[in-house]
Amino acid sequence: MRIIRKIIGIVFYIVAAFFLLVAVTCFIDGFKDSNLTVMIGSTAIATIIAIAAFVIGWYIAHPGELTKSNSISTPADGNKKPQRAAGVTSNPAPGGIIPARPAIPTQGFAPPTPTIPPQPRRDIRQKKSSPLPDDYVVVDLEATDKRPATAEIIEIGAVKVVGRRPVETWNALVKPSQPLDPFVIQLTGITDAMLAGAEPVERVLPAFLQWCGGSILIGHNITGFDMPLIENTAHRKLHTGVKFDVIDTLQMSRAFFPEESHHRLSDLIVRFGIADTEEHRALSDAEQTRQCFEWMREYIRRNGIRIGSERHAKTVNTTPTNLASKEFGYGVPNTSPRPLNRQPVGEYVDGMYPVAISGEENHQDILGRYGADTWVWAELSVGVIPKGKYQGDESIWASVDGERIGWISSMQADRHVWRINDGRPHYCLACITQGKKKLEMHLILPGKYE
Repeated sequence: MRIIRKIIGIVFYIVAAFFLLVAVTCFIDGFKDSNLTVMIGSTAIATIIAIAAFVIGWYIAHPGELTKSNSISTPADGNKKPQRAAGVTSNPAPGGIIPARPAIPTQGFAPPTPTIPPQPRRDIRQKKSSPLPDDYVVVDLEATDKRPATAEIIEIGAVKVVGRRPVETWNALVKPSQPLDPFVIQLTGITDAMLAGAEPVERVLPAFLQWCGGSILIGHNITGFDMPLIENTAHRKLHTGVKFDVIDTLQMSRAFFPEESHHRLSDLIVRFGIADTEEHRALSDAEQTRQCFEWMREYIRRNGIRIGSERHAKTVNTTPTNLASKEFGYGVPNTSPRPLNRQPVGEYVDGMYPVAISGEENHQDILGRYGADTWVWAELSVGVIPKGKYQGDESIWASVDGERIGWISSMQADRHVWRINDGRPHYCLACITQGKKKLEMHLILPGKYE
C-alpha cells in the first residue's frame, strides 16, 4: 500500500511540473504579445493547478505529515539541534566525563508498545544465533569524520542495561587534534568552544572501556563505524587492542525488515514510534538505539521468530554438498566446481553469484599455483578496506591457503558481512579467472536477500 501511495504521489508531482511549465510558457508568451490580461490570468490558473497537484501528491505520498503536530521546541542556541521527543539530552560540561547517574528517568523511556508492523518474509536473516542478552551496554560515538580510519572521537555516550532496564549512563566530550568541520558542527551542535576544555582521547577512552567491563556492546552500525573507530583509536593512541562481543541494530533491522528501503537510526525511531527526530548527540542516540533494540526484541518474541534458524537453513552449511550440480551466475568458469585446495574448517556460506575482490594483483603467485578457470576454497574474515575512496569501511577479506588475497567492495560488504561476523570461521567457494592483465578471483556468495 505504501508503494502504491508513493506511485500516485509521483503522478501528481509530474502533473504539477507540467502545469508549472505551462505557467512559465503563458507568462513568456503574454509578455511577448504585450497582452497582460491573458498573461496574468493564464499564468495564475496554471500556477494554482500546479500547487494543488503538488499538495495532493505530497498528502498522498506522506499521509498525516501535513497535519502532524510538532511538539519539539527549538532551543535558543542556533547551533543546537531539536531534542528528540523520547531522547536523552546530553550537554556535558567542557572538560570531560559526566558522572554516571543511578538510573535513567522512566518518563519517556517506557518500552515501546506501538502496533507491530506487518511480519516480514520468513527468510529472516540475523547474525546472532544465541538469545539476545538482557545485560549490555549501548554505545554511540560522534566523530570528526564518517570514516573510522581517519576520524577522531569528539563525544562518547553510552547506556548500561541490566535485566533489560537502563541503570547507568556515561557521557563525555573528547578534545580532537584539529578544528571541527562546519558540517559536523551543524549536524551535532558540538562546537570547538565546547571541546576546548575537554579531555583528550588518551584519558577518556580508557575510562570508558573500564566502565564497559566485559559487557556486550550494542550500537547502530557499530560493526561498520563505532567499533572500528574504537579499535583504531586504541591502537593509535593507547597502543593496545580491544575486543568486545557486539550486536548491530542496523544489521538486525535489515534482517527482520528486508522490505524496507532505509535502516538509519532516524528511520527506525519513526518507524517504531519512538521519536520524531534524531539529535545526533552520543548519549541521546545511544538511548534511542536501546529502545530500537528492545522494540525489535519484543517483535521477535511476539512473532515467535527463532533467531538464526532460517539463516542457517538457507545460506550456511557445515558441509557443502552437490557442488557438481550447482548453478552459478554469469562470469564463472565452465569447468566443474572441484576446489583444488584443502577445505577449510568452519561454516560454509553457500551461494551462486560471483563477487569480485580487490587486491589480488599483489598475490599473483598464490593464484598462479592453481591457474585460470579453476576453483578453490576461500576463507572469509571481517576487516576494513585498506585504501581508495572507501578506505576504512568494513569489508570481507578472502584468504587462500592462509594468505589474504583481497577484499570485496563496500557495497557488497554491506550485503554480506552479517553472514560471517558471529565470531565463527567461515569459508566459501571461489573461482580464479584470467583477466586482461592478471589472474582474478571471485567469491561465490548468496544473493542480496537470500
